[in-house]
Amino acid sequence: MLNLVKGILKKIKYVKSKIFIVNYFIDNLLNKIFSQ
Repeated sequence: MLNLVKGILKKIKYVKSKIFIVNYFIDNLLNKIFSQ
Protein backbone atom coordinates (compact mmCIF):
# COMPACT_ATOMS: atom_id res chain seq x y z
CA MET A 1 0.00 0.00 0.00
CA LEU A 2 2.77 2.42 0.96
CA ASN A 3 4.68 1.59 -2.23
CA LEU A 4 1.59 2.43 -4.27
CA VAL A 5 1.33 5.86 -2.62
CA LYS A 6 5.05 6.48 -3.17
CA GLY A 7 4.70 5.52 -6.81
CA ILE A 8 1.78 7.88 -7.31
CA LEU A 9 3.65 10.75 -5.62
CA LYS A 10 6.66 10.08 -7.87
CA LYS A 11 4.41 10.21 -10.94
CA ILE A 12 2.86 13.49 -9.80
CA LYS A 13 6.30 15.02 -9.21
CA TYR A 14 7.44 13.81 -12.64
CA VAL A 15 4.39 15.27 -14.39
CA LYS A 16 4.72 18.55 -12.47
CA SER A 17 8.36 18.92 -13.50
CA LYS A 18 7.42 18.21 -17.13
CA ILE A 19 4.65 20.83 -17.00
CA PHE A 20 7.10 23.29 -15.42
CA ILE A 21 9.60 22.76 -18.26
CA VAL A 22 6.87 23.20 -20.89
CA ASN A 23 5.62 26.40 -19.21
CA TYR A 24 9.20 27.69 -19.07
CA PHE A 25 9.68 27.16 -22.81
CA ILE A 26 6.31 28.74 -23.65
CA ASP A 27 7.18 31.78 -21.51
CA ASN A 28 10.53 32.13 -23.30
CA LEU A 29 8.84 31.83 -26.68
CA LEU A 30 6.24 34.47 -25.84
CA ASN A 31 8.92 36.81 -24.52
CA LYS A 32 10.88 36.48 -27.77
CA ILE A 33 7.78 37.09 -29.88
CA PHE A 34 6.67 40.15 -27.90
CA SER A 35 10.15 41.67 -27.53
CA GLN A 36 10.63 41.93 -31.31
